[in-house]
Amino acid sequence: MFSRFQLSLTGIILLFLLNGCYNVHKDPNGFTYKGSYYYTNGDKETGAVMAGKKEGLFTYTKANRKILYRGVYKQGTQNGLWQYQHPNGQLQSKGVYKNGVRVGQWEFYYPDGKVKEIRNYINNQDFLVYSWDIDGSEMVKNGTGPYKYFFENKLREKGTYMDGIPSGEWTLFDENGNITKTFQANSE
Repeated sequence: MFSRFQLSLTGIILLFLLNGCYNVHKDPNGFTYKGSYYYTNGDKETGAVMAGKKEGLFTYTKANRKILYRGVYKQGTQNGLWQYQHPNGQLQSKGVYKNGVRVGQWEFYYPDGKVKEIRNYINNQDFLVYSWDIDGSEMVKNGTGPYKYFFENKLREKGTYMDGIPSGEWTLFDENGNITKTFQANSE
């Protein structure tokens, strides 16, 4: 009824499928299928893997089908333009990586789409160039001025920037607005 070749081919295919299923269960966080990695929480990351390293454009999509990030890998390291989204789909930040390190100008946005900050990354150092508060009022201009950081519309830290780096007294707050720490930042 079946030739030896057909039985042999069927056995190889069955072995391949069983091995694939076994590998799925070896990773408790998810599985790979047709070039995408599916996480157990419903999220999905799509891109090519060559010689065990991420290569080319990668996209991470949440279970609700909103993109969380999109960017380029070269030999397993972030290289090129990257964009991150807020959970509501609005752009959160964008900029360039070189060998896994942020370089040049990066832009950051509030969940409503308003510009939050513009930062420059030079020689592994982060310099704040411009910053706007949650209402759109400019705080830091050309690296200097008062600064407030909001998380989920709540003030979490405030201080001053001088020449792009924190300077003077800084105050940190918890989610209820209580002061958790006060310290002096060195501008040198």
